[in-house]
Amino acid sequence: MNELAEQHRFMVLYPQQSLQANPFRCWNWFEPRIGRGAGEAAAIVALVNALARRYPIDRSRIYVAGISAGGAMTAILALCYGALFAACAIVAGMMYGAAESALTGARAMRHGASVLPERLAEEAARRASRKASFVPALVIHGSADSVVHPLNAEQIVRQLRRFADVLGKTAEPWGDAGELRINSAARCYRQRDYLRSNQLLIRSILIEGLGHAWSGGDSQLPFNDSAQPDTSRLIWDFCSQFRRPASLRPTPLRLWLRTVARLWRGRQS
Repeated sequence: MNELAEQHRFMVLYPQQSLQANPFRCWNWFEPRIGRGAGEAAAIVALVNALARRYPIDRSRIYVAGISAGGAMTAILALCYGALFAACAIVAGMMYGAAESALTGARAMRHGASVLPERLAEEAARRASRKASFVPALVIHGSADSVVHPLNAEQIVRQLRRFADVLGKTAEPWGDAGELRINSAARCYRQRDYLRSNQLLIRSILIEGLGHAWSGGDSQLPFNDSAQPDTSRLIWDFCSQFRRPASLRPTPLRLWLRTVARLWRGRQS
């Protein structure tokens, strides 16, 4: 990801969990408070906002991605803080609200969540505030993942589609571009795109034979597999297509101009 950042001139923030909060340095995505966007989720958002204030970052092009517990945290951020992110990527992760404890989290990782994804999407949409908005998503999973079952990827896609339906103002049906089987140097992968009004909103990629790992990564590191395809490149190619719509809230200049206009109309009357 650093190499891509150098090539395409973007900044990367790597939030890191502490050993005191989790002995495996995983995000505690299964805790209900965090699942509602508080705690660690809010802390990550605060880091993003602090960085955006400190550096000349294009706020319309902020993206979030993660693997495993980081993927589950990405789902939480996308559904709770959608107004901040232009797109996201969930790698070997779980859907929003997949568990309410460490025990149910472990069960969901092995067998998928026991709660309907659509129901959780509707609940999230009902709790939605001005911070919520649909975030276009790339969902990547390995077909041989024995840590987080590939069924979780299917549940994420179902949840995101329903979340978009509830938040959306149009009854435009979903379009399915069909499944493509793409050959790479080492592993093939199956890609399916979901579109609305001919706009790509969700892309699902299942990498054949990949376990619980970041494909195309550094094999000397845990949970990395050096074989292609390159997950980092897939994420950048997807996310970089999207920009967050400009805020409708008046800027100080616009507000000042509106005030002047009102005063002028008052004098004229």
